[in-house]
Amino acid sequence: MLSFYKFSALKYITGNILLAPLACLYQGITGLRNRLFDMNILKSVKFDFPVICIGNLSAGGTGKTPFTAFITRFLLPEYRVAVLSRGYKRKTKGFQLADAASKASIIGDEPYELKRKFPDVCVAVDEKRVHGIEKLREDQSDIQVVLLDDAFQHRAIKAGLNILLTDYNRLFTNDYQLPYGMLRESRKGYKRADIIVVTKCPETISENEISDIRNKIKPLDGQEMYFAGLVYSDIYQLFKPEFRLKINELHGREIILMTGIVSPEPAMNYMTGCGTKVELMQFPDHHFFTADDYRKLMSKSKNEKLIVITEKDAARIVTDENFPTELKEKIYVLPVEITIFQNREQHLITKIKNYVTAN
Repeated sequence: MLSFYKFSALKYITGNILLAPLACLYQGITGLRNRLFDMNILKSVKFDFPVICIGNLSAGGTGKTPFTAFITRFLLPEYRVAVLSRGYKRKTKGFQLADAASKASIIGDEPYELKRKFPDVCVAVDEKRVHGIEKLREDQSDIQVVLLDDAFQHRAIKAGLNILLTDYNRLFTNDYQLPYGMLRESRKGYKRADIIVVTKCPETISENEISDIRNKIKPLDGQEMYFAGLVYSDIYQLFKPEFRLKINELHGREIILMTGIVSPEPAMNYMTGCGTKVELMQFPDHHFFTADDYRKLMSKSKNEKLIVITEKDAARIVTDENFPTELKEKIYVLPVEITIFQNREQHLITKIKNYVTAN
């Protein structure tokens, strides 16, 4: 998966007009592939236990990992949950089961983030998801539910429940196929979803705007649709998580927000809205920070400036032996969680649990 910034640069260099024919070709290829799966010429494997797919139509940035954590949190007290991802940008191949010795370089930053957050959850990675599930069931026979993180296009598995996420700031209805836009497949792919969630909605979203978005997406009969936002909480020190700072303690302070994610804008807007003076150091999605990056960070973080990173960035830094010792007391993590609007959180959780219980 290429990052949003690489696509933007490609557009700038070649121009949108030159990319349009490539997008048509890409759409034809992905459309044919989907058609072959629909006609059962390409086979999908269906398992005899609950498999929930969480994905999107776009090339990242919709909040899949926070949403996977959201579902995990509600299922965990009642069920033995496993999360399977491909482990994007990891430096290994094949099936890897996360344990206490795992690093982001071994399993990927997002799986590592989930393992840190839920130590009792079985987290694994495998680019071949069918093989990954088979290995999980072979090695962890007590698993009751498998969550597939970012697998909406991985049609070799026929999930029992498909959850499609789309970013409020870049709805799939307003987007185009790669490389002209950011869609991995045609907009029509939304028809495979059982649940559609519009993520990263502002707190101020009105009922009229929600109605307008519904009319744009046009959910099918039987498709449930939800609207979700991001909720940030007090920052904590990366290397001493017990040490926390309340957001109101940061008012007026200078902050360096260092991110390697697709969309740093929500975190940036939140920190700015809390009265901090924010300087953004932005890197491509899943970026593994280098010694040169840290040197630049040290240069910028003189005096009393704090460094704030996201949980996804923390997954890549916390086990990085090259991270400067002198910055360890200055780097903080900004936690984020999902909230469901319109008082429909319990409705969503009940729908998911009903699927799990029935299967």
